[in-house]
Amino acid sequence: MEIRKTTAADIDRVMEIYALARDFMVKTGNPDQWKTHKPQRALIEKDVEIGQSFVCTEGEKIIGVLAFICGEDPTYKVIYN
Repeated sequence: MEIRKTTAADIDRVMEIYALARDFMVKTGNPDQWKTHKPQRALIEKDVEIGQSFVCTEGEKIIGVLAFICGEDPTYKVIYN
C-alpha cells in the first residue's frame, strides 16, 4: 500500500469511498455523523487544492482516503463548543 496526495482526477473515487463509509456508519450504529451529505464534494475539492487530502492505493486502485490537517481543525470547534 502507498499513500499519495489526492489529485483532481481522484475525486470521483474519493466520493465513492466516502459513500461507502457513510453506509458503514449507518449500518454500525452511527447514522447521524455524516448523514447522506458529508463530506461535501466542495470540501474534498478544497482539501485537494490546499494539499491536505491523501489517498491510499494498492497498485493503481484507490482503497482509502484521509485528510491530514495540521493544526486545529475548525470542524471540531463546532462539535465540541
